Amino acid sequence: MYLHTEHGIFHAVRLLFIKPAYIAKEYISGKRKKYFSPIKYLIVVVTLSAFFILNYSRLGLPFEPAFPKDSKIDDIVEEEYFNHKNYKTQLFLSIPLAALVSWLIFRKSGYNYAENLVLNTYLLSQVILVHTIAVMPSLIIASDAVDQWLIFIYLLVSLVYFVWAYVSFFPGKKSVTLVKAIVTVVTFSLLYNVISQYVHKMFS
Repeated sequence: MYLHTEHGIFHAVRLLFIKPAYIAKEYISGKRKKYFSPIKYLIVVVTLSAFFILNYSRLGLPFEPAFPKDSKIDDIVEEEYFNHKNYKTQLFLSIPLAALVSWLIFRKSGYNYAENLVLNTYLLSQVILVHTIAVMPSLIIASDAVDQWLIFIYLLVSLVYFVWAYVSFFPGKKSVTLVKAIVTVVTFSLLYNVISQYVHKMFS
């Protein structure tokens, strides 16, 4: 069932790449048997990510790429994106946080918090999937200079992906929705940075 080409995991991955808001809309509208659920999708992505991390550790490969100690990107990578000890904690904190921010900013859209949770679960799972299967292996084999560009590109693409998804998902005038989408992404990023740093200090 998970590997079904029309309704399974690969169908979900493809749709989330080309139409990031489509599955969420369909799922919310009641067509839940036709698509991979957000919770199942999240579980698959987290399991795959954990598998990658475990095998990198067994092979003796560094999970965190090395940056110059005075590099700001080193702090970002260590505290927010590559701290595998707190990875699951940060992930599960980020989803309800993203849903809360989008719900508050788009509160007049007609979508409730639970529906925002569905959307953001799909989106964050997709971003983590890209990080797991593409960015993480590249960071391990790339040079320090390339590492920094990979992180920058990954973050930039992730932000654009979220903005694109929000504009596609929420109704209203496109220019206004675009501004709200950007505000949502920036607000979430700032809040997530603060929380992830706090979590990092708690568990490190």
